[in-house]
Amino acid sequence: MYFIANNTFIGNRIDQKSFFSRIKETGLTLVIPIIHSVINSLKQSRNEEVFNAILKDCENLLPETETESPKRKRKTTIKLNEYILSESSGTYTNYVNDDINISLLSTFYEVIDIIKSEMETRFEKNDELIKAVSNIYELNYDDFKIFNDLKINIPSKEEIICVKNYLKENNISNKNIFLELYQQRKAFKATYEMIAAVEVFGCSSAVCELQ
Repeated sequence: MYFIANNTFIGNRIDQKSFFSRIKETGLTLVIPIIHSVINSLKQSRNEEVFNAILKDCENLLPETETESPKRKRKTTIKLNEYILSESSGTYTNYVNDDINISLLSTFYEVIDIIKSEMETRFEKNDELIKAVSNIYELNYDDFKIFNDLKINIPSKEEIICVKNYLKENNISNKNIFLELYQQRKAFKATYEMIAAVEVFGCSSAVCELQ
């Protein structure tokens, strides 16, 4: 139901192919504000008003079928011929619908909570790490300190300064830095090994699927 809602509320407002292609072409640092906006939208959507609107849209997507369940013909005994008989239909339908809606609402909240929690864990709680990975070729020594928590050795300030001067003097663009450091790995061993470790950083299945 949530995915139907996603198409209903979001899909009609943006071109999803264009949206995801822009994310793939955007650096992680620039994507972080977008991720935060999505998380806030999920928090705001966790209420009965949104649920009822989504449920209504889902019901409108269902085909209109009016099928009556076969009714068994009742036979009354001839002993009751002298009495006035009446029939009444079941009154449990509304209770059944209420139970279904309560169950759907609970599922709706659960789905939102899971998605929000996963996004916060992967992005919001790792802002500093994401920025460090995204900006690694800026060679900012202070950004590298977080890699120590991951048991990744970082080069000295002196080596970083030397590397930056070398790259500037040889006019090496960011996209060619890793290849250049590989070729100069004996001279800039610590810097190369750090970037190599970050470049093969384990990513989630969601990132793999997006690619």
